[in-house]
Amino acid sequence: MKKLFCTMLALLLIPQLLFSGTTMTLTTPWSKGEAVRMVERSVTLHGENGLVLMEVEDSFLNLSSVQCEGLYRFTLPAGAFAAGFWINTDGKEWVKGEVREINEAKQIYHKITSRLVDPGLLEQKDGEIVIRVFPVERSARVGIRFRCYFPAESADGNYQFRLPLSYSSSASENNFNQSSEGNINFRLAATFKDTQGIDGLSCNDERATIDASGAEKNVKLEYAESGLNDVELSYSLQNREKVAMAFYQVPEGKRFSLLRIAGNELSSADRSLRLAVIIDASGSMGSLNRARALALCDKLTTTGDNS
Repeated sequence: MKKLFCTMLALLLIPQLLFSGTTMTLTTPWSKGEAVRMVERSVTLHGENGLVLMEVEDSFLNLSSVQCEGLYRFTLPAGAFAAGFWINTDGKEWVKGEVREINEAKQIYHKITSRLVDPGLLEQKDGEIVIRVFPVERSARVGIRFRCYFPAESADGNYQFRLPLSYSSSASENNFNQSSEGNINFRLAATFKDTQGIDGLSCNDERATIDASGAEKNVKLEYAESGLNDVELSYSLQNREKVAMAFYQVPEGKRFSLLRIAGNELSSADRSLRLAVIIDASGSMGSLNRARALALCDKLTTTGDNS
């Protein structure tokens, strides 16, 4: 495995959640429905002040006796954008994807696959990511890992995190999944902290264990079943400030700040807020980043009384 190339399409400010779930299909030049089975799913969440970094790692088994190309689809949480991906086709090394423009990335991908070398391609459109992986060797496992950021859904000081993690067996693996060997090993570990304090952290799955004893709140969920369900986490704020600023450093080392505005407070008739927005016009804020910033300004103008 030499290099991977990754491209991200149409990163909308708040893409709509069209449907939940994950699919993985394997194809060959002469067949479009080779058997595949999900073996493991590991999900890690780090939430801070209502913003979450989620990492999903999935492992699939090629049940066929031929080499295939894999097409992986995952519906992101509402408002999410992809922030990197890795693939593992040899069971040993995770190789990180590179970000390229869409046309360039597709040209590179098709050029590399024609030479039977290992590439990967990630696309995002309308809240869904699509990752192409080649090759997926016969009777072998392939791993896919990606990261994304997304904001909590907020209402009246309550934060909700809806994770579209459902997965059900396809027709091609039904016979295999009749035994316990067909179960998917699922693990979720989530950590939340908030400068305004956290109360009432909860999970919609009763099997989850919650540790709310310290400043950081933790959720763990593990099970092995033939299918996976969506997960919902929520908590309320101890202190509800109208405007709050937080600073972050992502795993790659880059820093950014988050301005959190309580929209329900701004819409109140007896409250007002004068807000000025300064947009960085330097090279790093070109194209997509600038478009997202301007879209946010448009959204802010519709909040509260703008007279």
